[in-house]
Amino acid sequence: MIATVLFGLCFILADVVIGHDTLICTESQCITCHHCNRDSCPSRTKLTCYTIVKRGGGGANSYHNGDSNCACQPEDYCDGFYSCHNWPCPDSGFIPQCNIWNHTCICVHRTGTCSGTGVSTCKITCNSQEKLFCDHGFCFCKSLDYCNQDNADCANHSCNADLGESPFCNVTRCQCAVVVDTCQGSDTSTCRHLNCNGQFMHQICNNGVCQCQLNPSCSLAVECTETNTAMQIGTFTVECKSQYGLYTDCKNGRCQCFKNISSMTT
Repeated sequence: MIATVLFGLCFILADVVIGHDTLICTESQCITCHHCNRDSCPSRTKLTCYTIVKRGGGGANSYHNGDSNCACQPEDYCDGFYSCHNWPCPDSGFIPQCNIWNHTCICVHRTGTCSGTGVSTCKITCNSQEKLFCDHGFCFCKSLDYCNQDNADCANHSCNADLGESPFCNVTRCQCAVVVDTCQGSDTSTCRHLNCNGQFMHQICNNGVCQCQLNPSCSLAVECTETNTAMQIGTFTVECKSQYGLYTDCKNGRCQCFKNISSMTT
């Protein structure tokens, strides 16, 4: 019984460690591929270590060797380790690039390539409903609301600021949402998304939440003037001017506008 168990254990271990370590190198670096069962591949393919990426999932485009960690991939295969640096292109107007969507080396025109998020090198023209976008080194025309999981891509997306909306990136689409800014004490420096339109609307910090308030906060009546205080009458805002029979005062910590009783009598 014990001999049978030991034999089975040895068989399992032998199956795990089958193969040998193989050093696979590109023009700039090398990696060690463990338990590789071969050192060469058929023509027009190359030996790769598929612990990085497997193209084709074991289908017709790749040749996997049992349970080993190495595989023969097509010669145009590329990824973060296997670059397209030496891939031949038809003329000097084209340069090799790795298409990360299918891990294939392709030749693209120099005017169609870019770096990072910059599009200054892109020479392609987009229509009025599209924008230039640099995606993994390639220039693309994308819809105006396209983004790549980065709020910065939505900087020019139009939202209703009067409603407190701000643009953000929802996976690949720019959308608008109301952002409620928080604050402390009377400090409104964190109220970045709150747009208080109009001469007499002011940002205030009310119980830790940024809000818009008609007329500024105050502690003394002299802080309230005709140029910073108004009266709301329905949907209309009337300047608090003496010629209209109105006067300013500081009440409950806020500049307010009141009707002059003597003027009303007159």
